[in-house]
Order: sequence, then structure tokens, then C-alpha cells
Amino acid sequence: RHFGGNRGGFFLNRYDRETRRRVLEYPRPIAICGTEKTVIYNIKKMPRGKVYQMGASGALSSDPGFEREYLCCFHVQKKTLLLYEVDEDDSLAIELEQPMKSKLNFWTVLPPQAHNNTLVIMLITPLGGFHWMPLALEPRPRRVWLRGQELQGKRILAYEEGGSNGYQERSPPRSTVALLLTPSSPSAPPSGTPCVDAWCIRLNRESTAV
Repeated sequence: RHFGGNRGGFFLNRYDRETRRRVLEYPRPIAICGTEKTVIYNIKKMPRGKVYQMGASGALSSDPGFEREYLCCFHVQKKTLLLYEVDEDDSLAIELEQPMKSKLNFWTVLPPQAHNNTLVIMLITPLGGFHWMPLALEPRPRRVWLRGQELQGKRILAYEEGGSNGYQERSPPRSTVALLLTPSSPSAPPSGTPCVDAWCIRLNRESTAV
């Protein structure tokens, strides 16, 4: 999941309507965190590895589709999310600090298409899934689906969003469904190979799992 963009780490060749040219977008940078240092590996920069003298429990980089580059760090002991803007000289500037009142089970950066080309960080807690849009006027995390009894205590292996509400210009396009992968329940018949369960969840309504 560290390669981001729900593209499996592949290059994305998209068409830019303004310039009428093909634009090659690179995979999302990879963040490797330790107690004292954080290393960001970016394939489109030289040198490709950048070391920052700061520790973190985890870090995610924004999708290459954005005009600016952002880095989000999570600190377990402080229960805090920190959003940094990465300048052209690779220096970091703090943009926003978000306290976490609940345990963070899983997190990822969604593609720009998930919410009207806005930076959206998906936060999954024991309560459910939350969209955190740190660049919005109201950056408070907003719950988009609720954990049902079947998902209580389930470990999240992977998460993606898709679908479309059909809007393109006047109303912002947004995801309508989420796909979760969790380990199979112990009651599943043994097959000799590990299995996973796939859950499809409607967003923003009853959040019913199928």
C-alpha cells in the first residue's frame, strides 16, 4: 500500500486537457520511519532518498497528482497527526496538527479523484472510517462509514474507494463505495492457504456492508 494511488506502484499516463499532452505521473514516494529519523524515497528526485531528523510511528506522502507535495506523520505516543508541506528544497513546514482521540487501526492516502481532487487521508478506527481533509476549511475528520458487528475487531489489510456519484463540474465528484480486505474468520473451513474476506461498504448513508 505504500506505493499509493491504488495503482499498485505503476506509472500513470494521463491526458491533460489544458496542455493537450500526455503527462507521466510517478508512484507515490515511500516513507520509512524510525524513532529518530524518517527517510523519504522519491523516484522522480535526485538524490532519490532524503533523510529528515525527526522520528515518527508512520508516514504517508501525498499523491503525485497534486500541485504541492505533502507528508503526513503519525505519532503514537502523542496521539497526533502532523501534516507537513514539502518545499522545493525538500525542507518541511508544518501545516496542521490533528489530535487522535481514538486508536488508529489503518490509514492511507486516497487518490485525488476520491473527493473532488482534494487531499484526503483515510483514517480507520474502532468506530469506523473517517475522511480527513487537512487542506479544507473544516479539516476535522468526518466519518463516512460505521463499523458494524461483523467488522468489530477485524484487522484491516487493504482499503480502496471507488464508484462515482456521477457529478463532474457543478457538484464535486466523490466516491460512493469502499472495499476492505480483512483476514478470514477462524470459523472458515481450512483450505491449506490463507484467505481474506472482502467487504463492500456504501459511503455516507447507512454504510451497509455487503
